[in-house]
Amino acid sequence: MYFLFGILVLISFVFVILFSRRKKKKILCRLACMNPCEKENLLNSLLGPLGFYYERRWDVISSRTDAWQKAFGYLDAYNRAAPYLSMVFDSYPIYFDYEGRTWLVQIWKGQYGICTGCEIGLYYADGIVKKSDYKKTLFHAVGESDWLDMSVTLWKDGKRITSLDKRHWWLTVFDPGNFSRPQELSMDVSVHFRNYEFGRKLCEALIEGGIKETDIFWSCRSIFFHVPEVSRHFTLWQRFVRSAMQFKNRVYCRLFRFLTRCVCTNLDRILYLYFYLPRFLRHLLRHFSKQLKKVRRCR
Repeated sequence: MYFLFGILVLISFVFVILFSRRKKKKILCRLACMNPCEKENLLNSLLGPLGFYYERRWDVISSRTDAWQKAFGYLDAYNRAAPYLSMVFDSYPIYFDYEGRTWLVQIWKGQYGICTGCEIGLYYADGIVKKSDYKKTLFHAVGESDWLDMSVTLWKDGKRITSLDKRHWWLTVFDPGNFSRPQELSMDVSVHFRNYEFGRKLCEALIEGGIKETDIFWSCRSIFFHVPEVSRHFTLWQRFVRSAMQFKNRVYCRLFRFLTRCVCTNLDRILYLYFYLPRFLRHLLRHFSKQLKKVRRCR
């Protein structure tokens, strides 16, 4: 999704230059004639096959419970490859053993293409995994019976960007057009755990994973913790790749804001760029979304 947003911005920029004023008026008129439900349904028809949906409460993008990404689970290699796909984030893997399995609560916060965002995912291994094998093991996304009630609040330099709560296996929030460095972001997370033992194991793992004990709070069967604004350590090559991708992300964010300066919400901004595409490209995009939806159903 993050890569496609960048392509959408770039293609739209070309067509804004070629067909600016006249088409702009038509698009604004078209958006004005659509009610909020029509706009939301159209955007969700495009985002749904990609595993996402529009969250109207905060005007952000979030992940669906039936997202196709669930089939691929989690592997540490995904994090290592992410910067090359314009995803520059800090990662916090929280491992703990429970009921004969190694569980993983994976937390991310950072820049995803033109979106500032954060994620929290729940995964498990087929059995108990040695610490030395954590980064080589494929973890599976938890089934529906193991989904947990979670909430996340994303902050940037002390200002709240968004909040979201849901029973999920992979709770995410993405704010298009907002550029951030990972170290500028912090998260407040709550997880409603299954029982006392699960909560105790998770609490111990959070402390071992780098979350301060003073930033962890218990309340009945819920655990609350704060993921702080901290600078992570990377190799020279990793810093170079992250810096290069962040430069590109910043340019695309500014371009996104510039192109959509005549509308106010992310819902309208994305649809504005969508309508700027020539008809054959819009048809191609809808066809691509439908094909992805069919593939997901076949699974």
